[in-house]
This record gives sequence, C-alpha cells and structure tokens, in this order.
Amino acid sequence: MTGESPSSHPASILVVDDIPENIRILARLLTNRGYAVRQAANGEDALLSARQSPPDMILLDIEMPGISGYEVAVRLKQDKLLCEIPIIFLSALDDTVGKVRAFAAGAVDFVTKPFQFDEIEARITTHLKIRKLQIELEQRNAEYEKANQELRRLEELRENLTIASKFSMWWTYYQQFDCQYVEPECRRSALDFLSAFDNFVEKGGAAFTSFSKQPAERIIEPLREWANDSSNGPPPESSLNLTNVLLFLTIYRSQIEGQISSSPSNTDQMVHPAVARRLDGYLKWRGHFPRLKTRADPQEVMERASRSTTIVVVGDIRRSQDLMTYAMDEQDFSRRMVEFIAKTRTVLNQYGGFFDKFTGDGFIGYFNESICELWGSNYIDSFIGFIREFTAFSNSHFREWIKFVRKIPGQSVGLAVGADLGRVSFQSLNYHVVAVSESIVWASRMASASKAEEVLVNNLLYQNLRQRSDLVFASREASTKSGESFQAWKMGIKGGDASG
Repeated sequence: MTGESPSSHPASILVVDDIPENIRILARLLTNRGYAVRQAANGEDALLSARQSPPDMILLDIEMPGISGYEVAVRLKQDKLLCEIPIIFLSALDDTVGKVRAFAAGAVDFVTKPFQFDEIEARITTHLKIRKLQIELEQRNAEYEKANQELRRLEELRENLTIASKFSMWWTYYQQFDCQYVEPECRRSALDFLSAFDNFVEKGGAAFTSFSKQPAERIIEPLREWANDSSNGPPPESSLNLTNVLLFLTIYRSQIEGQISSSPSNTDQMVHPAVARRLDGYLKWRGHFPRLKTRADPQEVMERASRSTTIVVVGDIRRSQDLMTYAMDEQDFSRRMVEFIAKTRTVLNQYGGFFDKFTGDGFIGYFNESICELWGSNYIDSFIGFIREFTAFSNSHFREWIKFVRKIPGQSVGLAVGADLGRVSFQSLNYHVVAVSESIVWASRMASASKAEEVLVNNLLYQNLRQRSDLVFASREASTKSGESFQAWKMGIKGGDASG
C-alpha cells in the first residue's frame, strides 16, 4: 500500500528533523513512493503543523534544538485529536534506554540512523495498515451498531496483532543483548502474547497448529515455561532461538491478518522468514566478519569456510604483565592497550581477516581461503599484507610504549606472532565463535616459541610461502611444553619490520 493513507487520498507524512539534508533526502524518496510529504525543522513547528492539519504519520527525530522528539511525542499523545497518529522515531541513538523511552513516549516504532530507505518504507507500510484497520473498525462501529460482536472480534484481532508485534520487538532486543538488560520487559510481553494467543486459539484459531512442519506447542510450551518462571535463565537455544520465534510470530500474524482482511498481505509470509534466517546468521557472525563484498548468507559462508583452507594467526604480547604492573598510571596502560586492540581488528578487517577473540594479552585471527575470495583477494596475499602492516604498527607501538613504564623489563617487550595452515571448523555456540583445529594449537605453539617482534610459521605454511621473493626465512628449533621438539621457520618481509 505504498503511498496509500487510511483514507482514499495519498498518505500524508510529516518529517521532523533539524538537519535540512536529512529532510531533503527523505522527502524526495517518500514523494517518489507516492506520499504527500510535509516538513518541520524543530519540535514547535512540528506541533503547529500537526494541529493545523493532522498527518497520517510522523517521522520524528529525537535530538533537536528546543523541545526534544520525546517531548513532541508526549504532547501529541495528550491531544485527543492527534493521539492516534503513528509516530516512528528516527535517531542516531542506539541504546536500550533510549529505545524504551521512545516507546514509553508513544512511538509505534524506532529506526536507528543511518538507515536503509527500504526498512523505513516497510515500517511505514505496516503501521499505516494497522492505522487503517483501526479507522475501519471505528467507522464500522459507528455505522453498524448491530454488528458490534463482529467489530469486537476484529478489534481483538488487531490488538493481538499489536501484542505479537511488540513481543517480536522485545524478543529481538532480548536475543541481541545476549538475553540480558530487557529481560523483565520481554517476560511481560511474552505473557501478554501467550494470553492473546490462547484466546485466539480458543475463539477459532485452532487450525493454527503448525510451524515449519512442527507442532505449535514446540514453541508455545517452552515459551510459557520460561515466561512464567523468572528463576529460569535464557531459554534453550534449540527451540527458542531468534529465528524460530520470529518465524512463528510471522505465521501467527499472517493468520490474524487473513481474518481481518479478505486480501491479506503476503509480505510477512514471503519475506520475513528469509529475513529472520539472515538476521540469525548475521547476529552469530557480525562481530567477526570483515565487511564482505557480497550478500551471501553468513551461515553458508562459514560452512564453506570450514571446508576450505585457513591460515591461523596467534599474537602474544611479550612482558604484558610488566607493562601493566609498571605502567605510569592505569589510564595510560588502558589507552595503549585499547589502541592496540582497535588496530588489530582494523587491520584484520582491512585485509579480509576473520577475527576470533582477544586472549587477554594477544589475539587469534584467521585468513580463510573462501572468505578472502568473497572479499576479493587471495588468502595468502591477505595474510602477508596483514603481517607487513600490523607488525610495522605493533613494533613501533611497543617501542614507544616501553618509554613510559617505571621499570624496564629484563626481556624484550613486543608482539610475538605464530601462524599455521590447515582446516578449521567454525561453529557458533549461543552466538559465540567456537573454532576447532590442530592448526590453532600449532599456531599457539609458534607464538609461544617466537620472540618479541618475530613471526614464526609452521612447516605446512612455510612450504606454501617459501618460493615468494618478498619473504625470507630462517630455521628455528623449538619444543612444546611437554618437551616434544619441532622445527619452525622465522619469517621476515623484505623492507618491513618483520624482516628479522
């Protein structure tokens, strides 16, 4: 229903933002979609415009000079002529408290800047549809007094739709924040949804019995058990993960819409399940992927990565305990360590690397053949490029850092790097990476045997690199903690700090 208002004329949308460029871009895109767009540069102008001619919807910025978007929303909700206008907040703020406050002020939705126009348009369409249903029900109630029972049924369905949408929102936040922060709100919303669901089934929704070829009870009963017992921790991953619940709610909402309208939209049925699956995959891997130049499904990418070759890189800061113990002050240590951590992730991402974790005084990263192909590079070239740039940074960083400690350590301070090559199995356990491979063990052994400002590689990786004209190697004898001896190769880059 692009451009369509609850009445027959084009939907009017009031866009409120104190940045003219934001208004100009959004107004142009909405006008091209058939909406009648009005503009306001501050809260006072927005209230005046709404009172003169109530719009069908308001897109409202939060941070503005004068009165804030929150205050504008509160005043609108206090006006009986304007209180039903749907308000969608647009804000660069992305914290839970700000979002909760936005909904408490009366917003129907919240979109974080920078945003995709398709996302805003989809939400506008949804809330105009809900508003249209609300107006239709009010008109029918006035025109057909004898049809009160049917009108009450439709109103109840609309309320069920709203409750399901709110629960979908809270459940998404709950999962995104690792089942913390919004747990009380999410439990209350779940209880509201379960009550509405039970009423829906009792009054004729019994045909709604399946979800992805599974009984509805496989979602409802675990959800009911969790919602009614605050002592329960996060729900089990197997049945109540983000994808399963969002898919369930999609089908539930489509059933309700099918009873509200003779021609329900099939957007939720056709698009949202795929979006939910992609969202689940994205949430699993979002903190680790480089910004891939592809729209490939993240889960499929990681499955392919597990079947292809990976260079494992382990970094270990030599004498990190001394840097902390003898730091000139706590803030200096924290600042320099954060700088090192940030640069690690930046350079890994720059060369298509896959970040795993920080280990307290080091890191683990990967250059995977399949992921680097999607990135548009060769994984060996990416690894060499990373080593060249990152060792130059880290060597300089720690040489400067050592000037600001109270006691110079007896041993060299700096980053020791170990690397190996092989297959790595990548899995996600509750949205945390679990990587399993003998190569990780050997890369760690290389790092343990390496000295500050050195890069040691294991034999298989050495055999893949030794013919390169830009590298030099020297043999190194070492042993594991259990006393097993092995031969490693010290790698240097001609013209770089890692040249050894």
